[in-house]
Amino acid sequence: MLQNGIVYALLLLDTVLSFFFGVWFYRLLIWYPRGGRVFTGAKSMVGKPATVVKNDRAFGMVRIDGQTWRAVFPDDEEFKVGDNVTVKNVSGLKVTVTKKDGKNGN
Repeated sequence: MLQNGIVYALLLLDTVLSFFFGVWFYRLLIWYPRGGRVFTGAKSMVGKPATVVKNDRAFGMVRIDGQTWRAVFPDDEEFKVGDNVTVKNVSGLKVTVTKKDGKNGN
C-alpha cells in the first residue's frame, strides 16, 4: 500500500517538474529570441505599413493588415489613394499616419 502512494507522488512530482521545465524551455528558445515582449492591440499597430484607400475633406481611410481604419493625415503632407504610409499613433479607432518616403526619412 505504501509502495503505490510513493509511485503516485513521484508521478505527480514528475508531471509538475516537466510542466515548469517546458515553460522555461519555451521562454528560452522561442520567446526571448523574438524580442522578449509580445505587443498586441494598439501597440502592435505602431510602425506598421498601411495603404491609403480613401482621402477626402471629411476623413481618410487606410488599410492595415487587411482591415480598414479611419485615418488622420498631417496637414503639411498631401496623401493620395494608393500611397504607402506608416502608422505613427493609434487613438481609439483612428490612426495617425505619415508617408513612408516623407520628410521624416522613413
